[in-house]
Amino acid sequence: MRFLVIIPASGTDGDLVALAEQSVRQAAPDADLVILRGAASHGAKLDLGRRYITFHDLVVTLDSDVVVWPGWREWIERTLADPLIVACGAPRVDDAWGLHPSMLAMSAERYRKAPSWSPSPGQDTGVAVCRWLEKDGYLQGAEAHNPFGYWQYWNPDAGIPGQMWWHLGSGSASRFHARCLVDREAWGRWRRRAAFVRAARERLAR
Repeated sequence: MRFLVIIPASGTDGDLVALAEQSVRQAAPDADLVILRGAASHGAKLDLGRRYITFHDLVVTLDSDVVVWPGWREWIERTLADPLIVACGAPRVDDAWGLHPSMLAMSAERYRKAPSWSPSPGQDTGVAVCRWLEKDGYLQGAEAHNPFGYWQYWNPDAGIPGQMWWHLGSGSASRFHARCLVDREAWGRWRRRAAFVRAARERLAR
């Protein structure tokens, strides 16, 4: 199957984008990868991604602070081969509904026809798309764990050896600046980001 991977980038996440791109190149070397930069919102960039669909079979949305591992592509293809499943990816860990656009895969045809990814009153980014998808079938989430300060998603059929992707999350786009020196939360986010980048680089270099 021909993959299109869409990564919205904030402009302050260059180190994370480089890791995300490297991981996709390793896990799915034949995938087409589009990195959408600029001032537009996350949802607006995902809407813009429609124009890059050509002869693709599947479209995957991927946050810039996600790295994928061998088995990720296979899980997507195998899961979406079930005609009852219309999308698969990361189950939301916030209070919103559905799958999280940080890692969400569906057929290219469904991506073309989906409603806007932008948030609406009372609904976060991508929730409207998930509700629209559910009208045609099931949404399949991977198994999520957060033992090291970032989310790890595993193939529920394979256990720990089946790790498929990592997601830093929780404000990871924040960059180091003077506020971090006095704001404990911002400093903690920076330390989490640095640890995530170090661990991902080490694993990608194996």
